[in-house]
Amino acid sequence: MKIAICVKYVPVDSKVQVDPATHALIRNSGAGEINPSDRYAVEMARRLKKDGDTLDVFTMGPADAVRALKVVLALGADHAYLLNDKAFAGSDTLGTAKVLAAALTQYGPYDVVLMGSASNDGATGQVGPMTAELLGMPDVTDAVDLQIDGGQAAVSKKAGDSLFALKTALPVLVTVPFGANEPELPTLRNQVAANQHDIIDVTAADLGIAPETVGQAGALSIVTDTMQVVQKKQAVTVTGTVDEMANKLAGLVEGQLKALQQGGGEHV
Repeated sequence: MKIAICVKYVPVDSKVQVDPATHALIRNSGAGEINPSDRYAVEMARRLKKDGDTLDVFTMGPADAVRALKVVLALGADHAYLLNDKAFAGSDTLGTAKVLAAALTQYGPYDVVLMGSASNDGATGQVGPMTAELLGMPDVTDAVDLQIDGGQAAVSKKAGDSLFALKTALPVLVTVPFGANEPELPTLRNQVAANQHDIIDVTAADLGIAPETVGQAGALSIVTDTMQVVQKKQAVTVTGTVDEMANKLAGLVEGQLKALQQGGGEHV
């Protein structure tokens, strides 16, 4: 069985920088990490892989994104592909899906494709289903368990407080939410081996992608503005009898609700 895992290298929250001209995140600042929910998809792929199976990892991003690939290599991936091209910069979710689908087609076919349900920088949850649509395969989102039996996939899918048991034929694309399992940590030996592992660089030309169809040039959605959210916190001390404190707290909550409805309010 051939398994693919797609991961994203995202900025560390405290180090986020925005390009003032394009309003896009600056992704080559060096301060990044593997997308949090992707770690759970990697763990699902690691558990799924049996003797004789192949696990390939893909990421689209700048040169620094090799760090995300090395994390997955240290956890058992066999091949790592860095999809890196100036033409890819500024891609929206559809552009990203086009690049991933092209790479998965070229280096596949794959029986199972895994991704995190959403990235913590974009948080759209669109790339997985879009990629599946372009590949012409079914997809299951927010899966917390995946078992393969012959040519069938048995998936447990989380939806709110409910858990659904689904079955679908292979191939299938599955997205995995944050907290779906308990990710394994790579050993020091495997981390050292991952640092010495070959990374396969892949460009738009390698995938036969016309530059004007991806990146900022091919984006169908455009970021028009970005802003930094500043949270204000105010500590309030409540004294008195139990009844007096309860009444004061109720008044504070009511006042905050009214302020929020009017577009103001502070965190207390």
